[in-house]
Amino acid sequence: MKMLKKLFVRFAGVTTCRECGTLNWDTHETCENCGRDL
Repeated sequence: MKMLKKLFVRFAGVTTCRECGTLNWDTHETCENCGRDL
């Protein structure tokens, strides 16, 4: 299930923040929620 989610995230052009799990667009360098580097 996790692999599937990762694939979807990649294709959608978003990155999941490792710290808080928030979805951020690939164009963002920091998380919109917690401010950490992606």
